[in-house]
Amino acid sequence: MWRRSKQEDRNWVDCGGMLRRAGLRPTRQRIVLGRLLFSKGHRHITAGILHEETQKARVPMSLATVYNTLNHFTEAGLLRRIGIDGATAFYDTNP
Repeated sequence: MWRRSKQEDRNWVDCGGMLRRAGLRPTRQRIVLGRLLFSKGHRHITAGILHEETQKARVPMSLATVYNTLNHFTEAGLLRRIGIDGATAFYDTNP
C-alpha cells in the first residue's frame, strides 16, 4: 500500500507523481481531485462535497467521475472509505 511522505502532506505539488507511485494513471480529473482532496490536510469528505468543490473551482466534472475517482483512490490506498448509516460514505484522507 502506498503512503504519502511528510513532504507531500505539507505541500501537495506533485500529484501526478503521487498517482504513479500508487499505481494509477495521472489523468486530468485524478490530478484535479487529488489536489482538491489532499491540499487541505487530513479531512473527511463526501463525494457530494468534493463535487461542489470542483464546481467552485470551475472544473467541469460529473458526480459519477468524482465517485469513480474516489473508489480508485480508495483501492490504491490513498483514501479510506468510512460508511455511515449505510447510505452516506465519507472518505478519509489519512488512510
